[in-house]
Amino acid sequence: MSYSGVLKQFILSIIHTGEAISFEIDPLMDPRYTGEQALKEYNAGNIKEAQDFAERSLRIGGDENSVFVISRLCERRLTTINPRNYKLDPTIRRYFLRQHAKKSSKLNSEIELTLNLIDAKCRILNFEAAHDLAYFLSVKHPDDETVKSKLSRVRKIIRHLEALS
Repeated sequence: MSYSGVLKQFILSIIHTGEAISFEIDPLMDPRYTGEQALKEYNAGNIKEAQDFAERSLRIGGDENSVFVISRLCERRLTTINPRNYKLDPTIRRYFLRQHAKKSSKLNSEIELTLNLIDAKCRILNFEAAHDLAYFLSVKHPDDETVKSKLSRVRKIIRHLEALS
């Protein structure tokens, strides 16, 4: 109701008249609904539709599904939108960071922890921070193939996003 813009009128009508007004909810105005649709289309291999739903969701704050889809599309360099143009809802950021914090508690080495943090930064669409972490890790561990691969992947994402600008 809130995303469709009818919640305030609904509550005010109950307060003032004691009766509920009739209303219509537009599911396309709900970031959760459009995020779910984005994930559904992505899993079905419908990249254009997945991107359209994810972008619609991001415009209104996003949800974990839309952020996941856009992150994957950026990683695969299939998206034509730049996620830098959208502001993520802080709840979504915390959701992904919490997931990666839980995973971090089970990791033992500095490299594993930093690689996990790089993945977390990618999941919250902060590819510049992911790049910086990968770069610093590559300076400290120049011969580690996993680190080289992660740095290369993040650089490709950033080049792709720069090309979109």
